[in-house]
Amino acid sequence: MRVRGDDKFGDELVRYMPDLYRYALSLSGKTTDAEELVQDTMRKALEMKSQYREGTDIRSWLFSIQFNSHRSMIKAAVRRRTRETFDPDAAEAYPVPANQYDYLLYTQAEELIEKLPRDQKQALYCVVFEGLSYQQTAEKLACSEGTVKSRIARARACLIEMVHEPEPQRQLAAAPRM
Repeated sequence: MRVRGDDKFGDELVRYMPDLYRYALSLSGKTTDAEELVQDTMRKALEMKSQYREGTDIRSWLFSIQFNSHRSMIKAAVRRRTRETFDPDAAEAYPVPANQYDYLLYTQAEELIEKLPRDQKQALYCVVFEGLSYQQTAEKLACSEGTVKSRIARARACLIEMVHEPEPQRQLAAAPRM
């Protein structure tokens, strides 16, 4: 892939795009942010082409531009967050659809929680899903706070055991002989 005719600078930019993408991915952690960061780096490099001196390491120069772009993006995001206030009504107006993986994890977690004994399940739901404190949960379930903590600890241990337990091997019935 060439940029324009005999444009050596453009060819070098294209040559280091995979390296820039990997570096951007390590900086941002998300593919969409990494792609945006690489595009921003390329745009800035083309704008600053006159500042590049022939013979210097273009790869290092590009990585410096990319790192500074990343820092600028983070600073802008922080400034945006500090100016914006959370409005629950606005958040509900734009729900983020769950992907298949999220749904699968949710249904698996729900199935595992349903397998817990009733007292552990009740304590877990009160604290985790309803957001009640141990004290409030103890009052709701008519038991001591220590009992609530114990039930949640046992529920947690049981869930961990269920997650790490290998699934039983399913055996297929032998095919009938003809």
